[in-house]
Amino acid sequence: MGVQYLLRGAIFLVAGLLAACGGGGDDDGGGDNQKPPTVNSFQATPSTADTGAPVTFSWDVSDANGDTLTCTLDVNGDSTIDHTISDCANTTSQAHTYTAAGSHSATLTVSDGNGGTADRTVTVTVTVANTQPVFDSDFSATPNPVSAGSPVTFSWDVSDADSDTLTCTLDVDGDSTADYTIDDCVNTTSQAHTYATAGDYTARLTVDDGTGGAVEQTVSMTVNPVVSNTPPVFDNNLGVTPNPVEKGNPVTFSWGVSDADSDTLACGLDVDADGTNDYTINDCANNTSQVHTFNQTGTFQVRLSVSDGVNTPVELTVDVTVTDAHSPSINSFSAAPNALATGASTMYSWNVSDSEGHTLTCELDINADGTIEYTITDCANNTSQAHTYTQAGTHQARLSVSDGIAPAVQNTVSVTVSTPPVISQFSMSPNPAYATVAATFYWQVSDVDGDTLTCELDIDADGTNDYTIDDCANMASQGHTYATSGNYTARLTVSDGISEVQTTLSSLEIVSPLLVDVSVNGPAVAGGRVPYTITVSNVSAQPMDDVSVVYTVPAELDFHAASDAVPNAAGCFANVSCRDGNEATWALGILAAG
Repeated sequence: MGVQYLLRGAIFLVAGLLAACGGGGDDDGGGDNQKPPTVNSFQATPSTADTGAPVTFSWDVSDANGDTLTCTLDVNGDSTIDHTISDCANTTSQAHTYTAAGSHSATLTVSDGNGGTADRTVTVTVTVANTQPVFDSDFSATPNPVSAGSPVTFSWDVSDADSDTLTCTLDVDGDSTADYTIDDCVNTTSQAHTYATAGDYTARLTVDDGTGGAVEQTVSMTVNPVVSNTPPVFDNNLGVTPNPVEKGNPVTFSWGVSDADSDTLACGLDVDADGTNDYTINDCANNTSQVHTFNQTGTFQVRLSVSDGVNTPVELTVDVTVTDAHSPSINSFSAAPNALATGASTMYSWNVSDSEGHTLTCELDINADGTIEYTITDCANNTSQAHTYTQAGTHQARLSVSDGIAPAVQNTVSVTVSTPPVISQFSMSPNPAYATVAATFYWQVSDVDGDTLTCELDIDADGTNDYTIDDCANMASQGHTYATSGNYTARLTVSDGISEVQTTLSSLEIVSPLLVDVSVNGPAVAGGRVPYTITVSNVSAQPMDDVSVVYTVPAELDFHAASDAVPNAAGCFANVSCRDGNEATWALGILAAG
């Protein structure tokens, strides 16, 4: 017998046997005086609270039948029971602390254990509690003591856990009057002030978050009378090494300066005497050098000016001669591939030359950390070097080329190295699955580099990808319906755009969702009549439509398509006589699931 779709519990009787069925019975019915419980009152105290603060729910419930009542409390309307209270006619409150702000619907449901329930809902508004700003470091003044007429700088470091915009007010003399108002004082962290009169002062910084939180700190200031100040002096000449210097090579300027008043000195270095300081060196009595690279030839006058913040700056100059350098040339430098997985190799290639024909030496620093991994002699002719990266990341490789005479030249190239993605789980559900009924493939994939992953699913491992799933770390499933039963192997390929990994899922069993049974209610006697029962069942979880049954009549059976078959059979001989080799058919429509 051939079957084209399924019908659960469809039974066919052959040879005119009809099944009688009957039954029935009385419905006891009935009733009693059982009444549901009553919620007389339900409230939350307070009804508006901060996160982290307890809210107490209280109630008054009763039951006319005197049943013991059980209450359940869903505090946020997500249909999940957060608290269960036994004997809640006597236990009449429950505390709860909300951790999330918002408007929450809390529902109390009371049950009498006999099917009777009642409920009531209240609304609780939860707001985020304000946190006062804090001083991350102490309020300070520099210098302290300070001379009258000289500037002092007040500094602070404040923050606010609620990310409120902070406003600072600075009272420099403790008279309760704000002398300065500093907006956004998380980012503006200092204020200069000059005291005109000597004395002892208390400076107060008040920090306000605008939502009721305010903190303050004070610092005691000593302001000394004005005294005479001596300008700074040069302890030695402005030095330069080397001089002359070749264009493109670094030169180091050095100096020695001091101040009799122990003022902190600031130096300005103008490397080409154009009136603009190219470098500013703070505390230059202790920081006594600066490196610079000239990119043009010529003679340059370099000026160093030194200031104590009080007197007119003092200056020194020095002339520097910059000459041409005949360095080799890097015509090209590349890496192929420049995007690869950890454990894979890339080939660095270059083209270098020297106009004077010197033998060139190349040094390759594969991650620009200052350590030379490879030294290549005669690198105008030896023009490549392979390297295998074991750590993910973007690596800047630096090629340095030297002729042993002129300064070396350098070039860099970036290589992106990624960790291959990981497949931690690959499965199909259900397994076994039914032919013509959808099954679902599931997976868990990840990438430590955070790359967006693409999955390709070959559902029968025939080498052709049947589905492509973008962003498959988040889109972690794919449905598929196998048309025919059998054993399959599926393959999942995951790529981060640089490297890919594969895994296979074997022993996938796809079975027919139909069960067919043909039984004979014997014994059978030659020439006699005997009932045949054909039972077709749909064992899947989905209903099947357009179901038909085809039954090839065996040689020992002969029946009438209308009078002997229930329901009537089609086909056979002229839709009447069903004999050896005829096909009897039934169109059954929808076969339910299960």
